[in-house]
Amino acid sequence: MNYNANGADNAVLVNEATLDDVTADNYLVFWESAENSGIFYNTDDDDDSNLDVNGSGDRGTTALIDYNDSAQSFVIANDFGVIDMEEASVGDTWNSGEELTVTLTDQDLNKNTASEDDLFVSTSTTALPIPSLKIGSPLMVKASTGTTPSGSTSSITVDSFSNIARYTNTTENIGLSANFTIQTGYTAAELKLMNTSNTFFNWDFTSFENSTVTVSGVTLRSDQGLSMGTSSNSLNEGNHKKGMVPVEGVGITGAGTDFGVLPLTVEVKLSADMDGRSTLSASPFVADIFSFGDGTNNAIYRMELEETDDNTGVFEGSIEYRMLNQLNHDQQSTYIDLETVSDTIDIIVHEDLTDEDSPRVNYYDLGADGVSTQIADQLEALSHSGVV
Repeated sequence: MNYNANGADNAVLVNEATLDDVTADNYLVFWESAENSGIFYNTDDDDDSNLDVNGSGDRGTTALIDYNDSAQSFVIANDFGVIDMEEASVGDTWNSGEELTVTLTDQDLNKNTASEDDLFVSTSTTALPIPSLKIGSPLMVKASTGTTPSGSTSSITVDSFSNIARYTNTTENIGLSANFTIQTGYTAAELKLMNTSNTFFNWDFTSFENSTVTVSGVTLRSDQGLSMGTSSNSLNEGNHKKGMVPVEGVGITGAGTDFGVLPLTVEVKLSADMDGRSTLSASPFVADIFSFGDGTNNAIYRMELEETDDNTGVFEGSIEYRMLNQLNHDQQSTYIDLETVSDTIDIIVHEDLTDEDSPRVNYYDLGADGVSTQIADQLEALSHSGVV
């Protein structure tokens, strides 16, 4: 086997440990598929292979595999994606309360041909974006440096369109609690400008967990120490790694003319100190501010689509919208149970969203030409007046 036939900077193939082959090396373990079949696979019962395509491999580079003088070549390539909001799934008109099917066809996301590949914010990589739908101007994390724990070397990058942030902390903090305080890049002043009677903090820090440590709480705070919302109010049945809660204390005024200039921060509390391991590498997360009601609609939704079957490269989810009216627009119950990061998202529609304002699903596709570009689809969401 020649893992890098072109001598590129990055090899085409890499090895990893599996349950059947616990050492990541060039010695591969093969298992016969059935008694007397004569067909052998290097994937285990968990559909995990000890030979992977390198996620950092370069397009157009080649690996060679030779057995019994019958060589096979493997070339890294990309595929053009196609995203579709399927109007046929709801009939002639998409009405409030109807589930609209969304499909994304992209073989680049078909990472494991032996099992279904589902998209999750918490496991996404820079080469595996998440489709998103944005309405209005929600507050979203901005790229920055200087996050904590104290003394750490850390940074935040942000993906295009989906606005998924990625936190990297390269310094171990032995003996510290490994709780994290992260700068959002947006300020209390910006929060006050968009504040309505229904303002919410939306987050997903699932990637900060591991096999022994869980996220026990997430709190949005001002730099003056004012708590803006806490996961103790979460309606996610105690699952504090992900949720949406009302923002509190927005109307409180601080001393001095510079109040609200400094960024708001998010405090992520962990259940244990991770045995001193507080390093994270490009861990994806979201931390947004939404506002609704009184003619206001600012939110972003991420679609964690699911592959329709093994090795299809077709990923599916759905969108349902809630139409605001004079009875529900100022009710917190209208918004608090929205699914904002899911394969079945719920969105808010406050008026006719047509033409260029139509709900639009965006996806940042790495195409077959090696260039990342936006692909999208949109569909009108209408309000209706009854006639007696």
